[in-house]
Amino acid sequence: MSFRSRTTTVREYAKEIPKIATDDSFERPYGCWSSYQRNNFLLSVFKRGCGTPISLAHTQECYEFAIDSQDEDSISYYGRYVRSEKHGGAGRTLMRFISLDGKHRTQTIKLFLNNKISITGRLVGDDGSVYIAKNCYFKDLPSGIQNTFLMKPININEYYDEPRSELPEIFRDINSGAGPTPQHLRNTYATPFSKATRDLRAKLKSTVVDTFYPSSHIAAMKPEEDISKVYIHIDKRQSSVKRGDLDKLYRLGESVGVTG
Repeated sequence: MSFRSRTTTVREYAKEIPKIATDDSFERPYGCWSSYQRNNFLLSVFKRGCGTPISLAHTQECYEFAIDSQDEDSISYYGRYVRSEKHGGAGRTLMRFISLDGKHRTQTIKLFLNNKISITGRLVGDDGSVYIAKNCYFKDLPSGIQNTFLMKPININEYYDEPRSELPEIFRDINSGAGPTPQHLRNTYATPFSKATRDLRAKLKSTVVDTFYPSSHIAAMKPEEDISKVYIHIDKRQSSVKRGDLDKLYRLGESVGVTG
């Protein structure tokens, strides 16, 4: 597996996006991210950039490697992306990369910069200025806030000298570990409620948790999530226990920490 890592900015990456192709053989289909997930991703970029690398296959280098290796399947595959008359590429727009992982992050950045989706949340500029956005499109943000977003770093892994047959395996390798569940993410908040749910789950371990929950649900922190939903129903007297409602509950008390 051959790859190199580089860091660019949102501004520069936006120029590369039109040259990135996608392949339905791997990557998840468009539409897997909700508007809530897109907004959270944009807020995270505003804070610290895109730390998890976006993975791309370099079409020209992979094509040349395929020729050297006399790999006809790879020559035909990559030839579609690199203006090769022999392989039906005459007149096609040169696609510099094929997306292996990070398609939804790339699409979200593109949609935001093209004013197709908005952002809601607290945005801090490089100069320390604070802007509270509520369904704001990129064009409507102050210029300083726009520039802050454009200058945030994006990490990229470029794969080269890879045959076509290896691309799905690279995707599987990148995604082989099970990602954190929404409750795993909530559990990271250093708030009194986060600690309280863990403590209650431990207290109910032998009588309730081990009796009614399979090990996979326990590992996914389903007991803590159910405790949170019951709390909202009883204490907050509201019927909605969607992901956003639970996330908001866990963020309460961030200023006071775990001990309150």
